[in-house]
Amino acid sequence: MFRRTTIIAGLAAMLLFPMVTTPVLAHHSNANYDETKTVVLKGTVAAWDWGNPHVLMVWDVTDEATGKVVRWESFLASVESELSDGLTKQSFKPGDPVIMTVHAAKDGSPHSVAYEVQKGDGTILCGPCVGNKGPRQNK
Repeated sequence: MFRRTTIIAGLAAMLLFPMVTTPVLAHHSNANYDETKTVVLKGTVAAWDWGNPHVLMVWDVTDEATGKVVRWESFLASVESELSDGLTKQSFKPGDPVIMTVHAAKDGSPHSVAYEVQKGDGTILCGPCVGNKGPRQNK
């Protein structure tokens, strides 16, 4: 009887344990980004890294005051989420103009999380970039 109870308890634990620990496997936070403010940055695509775990936009922004070029990076969601936003691997290539609305890093470094992504002509490809939005024209 004890052996049977032990086997049943062991099987139950194997089945239930993954469900209990799922929240522990959650992704990293965005605590280092100021999500209370958005910053709009116009620039030129340097790299469009289409891969998991996150799509990455790298673009160059010219500081209007100093003329200095600053290279920014912005994380988007996963490839699957961005596909549902209407983005694709071919959405951008180096040299394309881009308008990024981002939550910038709290420490002032040129790192961010994308909130809205626009082509240079104002076409909004995602905004907010959280999946299931599809492309639309900014009016």
